[in-house]
Amino acid sequence: MGAALVASTVALAAGVQRVVLMLAAGIWLLVFVLMAGLRSRLGVPLAPAPE
Repeated sequence: MGAALVASTVALAAGVQRVVLMLAAGIWLLVFVLMAGLRSRLGVPLAPAPE
């Protein structure tokens, strides 16, 4: 009983961690794409131009 409870808790924690990581990666990617689009629309290069 106890071992099954621990195993299910660990599996649940791993699943939650994976979902949180996927959400964080998705949000970061979305922000990056939005910033890149905004910068290109404003005419600001993504990288500073070499002198």
